[in-house]
Amino acid sequence: MSERETAGAYGLHVGTYEEGLTHIGRPSEVRFSELPVNEAMVRQFVSSVRDPNPLYWDQDFATQLCGSGVAPPAMLTTWVTPQNWRPEYLPEPATALLVAVPLPGDSMINISSEIEFFDHLRIGDRLNVVEEVESISEEKQTRVGTGHYLTVVARFRRQSGELVAIQHNVILRFWAQGAQ
Repeated sequence: MSERETAGAYGLHVGTYEEGLTHIGRPSEVRFSELPVNEAMVRQFVSSVRDPNPLYWDQDFATQLCGSGVAPPAMLTTWVTPQNWRPEYLPEPATALLVAVPLPGDSMINISSEIEFFDHLRIGDRLNVVEEVESISEEKQTRVGTGHYLTVVARFRRQSGELVAIQHNVILRFWAQGAQ
C-alpha cells in the first residue's frame, strides 16, 4: 500500500469518496466473541463504575426477574472486541468497518452512537456482530477539518441467532487541519 492509502494512528484506509460509496450496504464478515458474557467481567465493570443495580450483583434476583444473570448494556461491545494479547498468538487489530472503508482523511471522531436493545445480555451468551455502512455524507467542512460523516449499523446477535441489539454509529472521517 502506498503512503496515501493508509494514514493516521488508526491505520485508516484512505481512498476517494466514490470508493467509499461502493461500501454502502455491503455487510462485514461476522465477528464472534472470544469470551462468553461472564459474571467476573460484569462484576469488574459495575464495580469500576459503582453501579449498585442488584441485577448485576445478585444472581438469584437477576434470574428471578430475567431468567438468568445479565450484563449492563454499556458492555455490549466488550464481548465482540478481541483480546489484545494471548500467549498462543498475536492477534491483528480488529478491523472495524469504520477503519476499513476507504475515504479521504487521516483522523476520525465518533459523533454519535445510538443503541436499541431487544433483550438483556445474558451470562453465558456468545455474541457476534455484523456491521454495514448505511450512508456516507458528501464532503463537509468542520472546525476540526474537511471530511465525511460515515454512518455504520451494527447488528449484535447471540449464539442462537437472536437479535440482541442494533447500534447506529456516526463517525467523522476527516483530514486534520493542515494535514492535506
